[in-house]
Amino acid sequence: MIMRKSNISITICTIGMIATENVLTLLKELGLEVAAKFPQVGTPSDAAMAIIKGGAQRMSDVEFPRTLTFAFTNLYHFIPEMYCAIIRYIWS
Repeated sequence: MIMRKSNISITICTIGMIATENVLTLLKELGLEVAAKFPQVGTPSDAAMAIIKGGAQRMSDVEFPRTLTFAFTNLYHFIPEMYCAIIRYIWS
């Protein structure tokens, strides 16, 4: 886009755990309501603001909440096998 002098930017947004009503209900059903109190859990309005700021500032990527999603998305680049094992464990 830069080489073509285009006025378009692309921002990749990686969104982690957001404390929506559906998520909180699911965590209660699974007996994991403690997870909703983690400091890495974001609110929907904070997530929306992070996405808007990232697009307005023409950032290449936005991770929200940053602490957990940044570490997890960068894990793939350093240890791809462990990343895939974690994904398989979470979804099985």
